[in-house]
Amino acid sequence: MRSIVGTIALVAGSWIASTAAAQVADFSTFRLVYYVQNDPDTQPVTEDSAALFLNLRTTNQDDALNVNVTLPFQTTPIGIPEVTPTIYQYFSGYYPTQAALQADYPAGEYYFTIDGGTLGDDNGAIWVPEPLYPEQIPYFTFDTLTNLNGMDTSADFYGTINGYLPVPEADENLIFVAVYLACGGGDQLGGFYADPTTTQFVIPAGTLSPGRQYIIAAFYSARRYFTGGFASGASSYAAFDRSTQAVFNTGYNGCLADLTGEGTVDFGDFLAFFNAYDTSDTPADLDGCNGVDFADFLLFFNAYDLGCGEG
Repeated sequence: MRSIVGTIALVAGSWIASTAAAQVADFSTFRLVYYVQNDPDTQPVTEDSAALFLNLRTTNQDDALNVNVTLPFQTTPIGIPEVTPTIYQYFSGYYPTQAALQADYPAGEYYFTIDGGTLGDDNGAIWVPEPLYPEQIPYFTFDTLTNLNGMDTSADFYGTINGYLPVPEADENLIFVAVYLACGGGDQLGGFYADPTTTQFVIPAGTLSPGRQYIIAAFYSARRYFTGGFASGASSYAAFDRSTQAVFNTGYNGCLADLTGEGTVDFGDFLAFFNAYDTSDTPADLDGCNGVDFADFLLFFNAYDLGCGEG
């Protein structure tokens, strides 16, 4: 069994583009089949949904003004919106099954074009193969989900997943585990990449906050790589992922209700919370979600009852 510690820096670093010579850095097609794990130790078998992402990344802002993709057997391109100054991404929307997604986005040539920026007109293509999804569906094993609920965020957390057999036709097989704030709009708090034999992961102490709801997701990915796209020779790949996610709530450890920072929970914290709650000040936003609301009110009282003990 291998153990990998995921860090926020590793995740963020994969999307940071430093100022460099203008070029298309990489582009990709990314297919995801989603599952939801509701039972602590049971592998899901029914697809929840499926989606396609088309991505292109440049090295600098304004390298491209317009980015488009022409799908197999189509003549009219679709636009890829800019999501950051250097990243362009198209989202297909959610389909009920992988088969339904495949019907609209089949195997074949995905022809990317750019124009209007400092790079001028340019193009590159990805020859997407027939689906190469890993056979195994991800799931969290043993007592991982049970122990995630109420976890002590001040200590390292060790969990396990089932792992998968590499897809022989893929150029790379990998696992990705990530944690998201449930109401954070997809903001990723931490994660790691590893090979398919990895079955243990660690959430380092201090990565998560007490008394909050999170989503944990495991991705099993098979990828086919290509080179020579665009004038820059940008690398590209076609990814086929299965992803399983589950929701959990962290415990109230760490004196969550100690708003005065005195190391104890007392009437002074009660007054501090209500003063902040009445004016919607940040200290009262205990769950970090959607500003100050009734959920913070309930969270404070639950944590207040526990004092500085662990929940």
